[in-house]
Amino acid sequence: MSNGTPHFRYRFLMGAMPLNQLTGTVRLMCIPEDIDRLPQISQAWRGASARMVELANEEAGEPDDIAVEDPPAAVRDRLAEIEADPLFKASFSATPTSFKVVEIDKLVAPQRDVNLDYVASLQARIPGTSIDELVEFCVGARAAPPDLKMLQTAQNQMTFSSLSLDLRFLGGFPKPIGEDDISVAHSGGQPVEAVVLLIGFGAAPINAYAVGPRLVLSNGFHRIVALRSANISKVPMVIQHVANPEIEFPDHYLGLSRAYLLQQARPVLVKDFFDAALTVELRLKPRRKTLRVAWVSEDGIGPE
Repeated sequence: MSNGTPHFRYRFLMGAMPLNQLTGTVRLMCIPEDIDRLPQISQAWRGASARMVELANEEAGEPDDIAVEDPPAAVRDRLAEIEADPLFKASFSATPTSFKVVEIDKLVAPQRDVNLDYVASLQARIPGTSIDELVEFCVGARAAPPDLKMLQTAQNQMTFSSLSLDLRFLGGFPKPIGEDDISVAHSGGQPVEAVVLLIGFGAAPINAYAVGPRLVLSNGFHRIVALRSANISKVPMVIQHVANPEIEFPDHYLGLSRAYLLQQARPVLVKDFFDAALTVELRLKPRRKTLRVAWVSEDGIGPE
């Protein structure tokens, strides 16, 4: 955020958005100064939409020509350690995976907006430009999480909030009870079993689905934009290998259909976010994502 009217700086890929989605975003989420620009933004959208159509014809097949390389030998031991991390295994248990060094520009990007303030903070953390230096930043299994605030808002409810829209519920699981659990048993009784409700964010490594020669970015979009902004063109990432997209790839991802992402000759690519003819920068009112988690118990009697 900056001085003046509080806001977050965002870049929207308006060339790949319906006009009503763009104007609705401006009216509902932007600060008044940008709402006043709506006629100019709508006019710019017409040119951006036409440009996207041109690219679909001029660059047909481009996402299927993405450069993919094996990681250098110097980082393979560290990659093996990351792959052995239980958190990595749990995050990528659905499909076979591998580590690759991938060209940024030709990644298929289902996203439609990028938080420029967050990108700036990530760019300041980039440790270097070589693949060796980028391994932890790009594919480390336990990256520093975004900010998180918590408040107990009812006897059986917790409310969480974060600036990151990736905040999510990660499931509930039984665990053996320990002294740490007993120390917070403020209602008394004799605790003998614990249930853990996990709150957090998506898997830390930058990763993409591989369907044939095409790579669809799944996680790490803001880091990808930060790296590209720092003139880094290739990065290490986790590749999830999809054998049967009809079963293993979502029907829709971030509002875009499987057919568009996998079959369109030239869908939206990461490099489009750096094309001034396709994008518009908007100032959004400050916001946080919230997540409420509640629990309930139910007594009953059943047959012996």
